[in-house]
Amino acid sequence: MTNPDSAGINNVSGINTNTVKKRIEWVDTAKWMCMMFIMLEHLESGCDELSVLHTTCGVEVFFIAAGYVHRAGQDFRTFLVKKIRCLIVPWLVFSFLDISIAQVFSFGEHRDYLTELLWNLAQIRQHYAQLWFIPALFATFLPFYFFIEWYNRKADKNDHTRPWLFFLLAFALWCVDVAYSHLVDGASLPWGTSNLPWHADYIFIAMFYMTIGYFMRNNFEPVFDRLNTRRNRLILLAVYLCSVYYPYLTDFRMPERLHELFARLINPVMGCTLVCAFSKVIKSSRYIAYVGQNTLLYFAFHGKVLGFAQGMFKRLFSGVYAQILSNKLTSSLFAICLTVIMSFVLIVPCYIVNRWFPFLVGRPMKAKGK
Repeated sequence: MTNPDSAGINNVSGINTNTVKKRIEWVDTAKWMCMMFIMLEHLESGCDELSVLHTTCGVEVFFIAAGYVHRAGQDFRTFLVKKIRCLIVPWLVFSFLDISIAQVFSFGEHRDYLTELLWNLAQIRQHYAQLWFIPALFATFLPFYFFIEWYNRKADKNDHTRPWLFFLLAFALWCVDVAYSHLVDGASLPWGTSNLPWHADYIFIAMFYMTIGYFMRNNFEPVFDRLNTRRNRLILLAVYLCSVYYPYLTDFRMPERLHELFARLINPVMGCTLVCAFSKVIKSSRYIAYVGQNTLLYFAFHGKVLGFAQGMFKRLFSGVYAQILSNKLTSSLFAICLTVIMSFVLIVPCYIVNRWFPFLVGRPMKAKGK
């Protein structure tokens, strides 16, 4: 099967038999799973013990998916125009709306309107960078495009060393971004953090995961599928759970550098592997497929919808809500249930945009009668 949209965050007007057949089912399932992780993380309910389970890989899997569906050999101008239409235009529209709505409904909690707009255009994480993942995806696609075109110039299906060499090169570039975060004092920059405009400090980290996705599809997927047995999934899951939960279960503490290696690389890679492995065996549904195919819109809408829901709980059920949040178990169960419910609620705005305003997500209007 082929995927009709290589932007990494796909948008469709609805679910029908013909659409589903053109897509890669497990990729949409993986994106659904990670969109649920991201929504769960943005809730005030839940707890550290719950979030540590999924925060290692929620965003990274989206980069793997983007690399997996990337189609090499495109003319760069065509490629760039497609990415601007499918990523930058939606980001500009929805981030502008997000800032505007927040100014109206919670004006006292924000800087002045123009300042927030300018900070948003700068796209420095932790500084009013609305929907930051979408610009980061766009920025990463630019070096990734040339990286893959360079790889394919002399690619030989019988040459099994070339993919590994380029994978190691991508990892070396990942190390550059990690080294930057250690060597640069954020206080020396005007905005007070080491994060750079348009996520320049993060691009090679993201490109590493894109490269994993691209080589997985083109070189290593048969091996991955052969190893993706129930026994191996359970073993990897057990190792992953031990790795992320050991600080809560024992008094043992890793040396700082080793702990960072696990936090930055080993745990995320294990988490991404688990998501991909389980996504390949989970039976999809119309609901899962719809969320997976509309993650851009879920990114755009989920913050305001979740914020509204939480505000209503505080206003209408403050006592009960406070009791729920005071207990880790009930708070976590409540967060999971609210995430699932909100994922269904968000189908409504997604449908409205896809049905009547598809140009907002880089798609043409449907012809009348279709």
